[in-house]
Amino acid sequence: MPTAKIQRATAKGKSWKAEIFENGKKIKTIQGGQKGTKLGGSRTSAFKARHGNKTAKQYINDKQWEKGNLLIGKTLRIPKGKKI
Repeated sequence: MPTAKIQRATAKGKSWKAEIFENGKKIKTIQGGQKGTKLGGSRTSAFKARHGNKTAKQYINDKQWEKGNLLIGKTLRIPKGKKI
């Protein structure tokens, strides 16, 4: 099962960066989120209504909205069936 190590973004305008690992090997780096956007609260249901949850990037974005920036510095498991 792939895992994603969440960090602060290095790209301009992005809020998070995730390094995707599978079997201990780094296979991909993705960056997402809009810097400065307020997360959580009543905005979460509106976000989920507008966005999908089929890819690893969408899954991480979804978790960021649920938990806010609490994921920075954590490792997150990417469930099977999510396109990387």
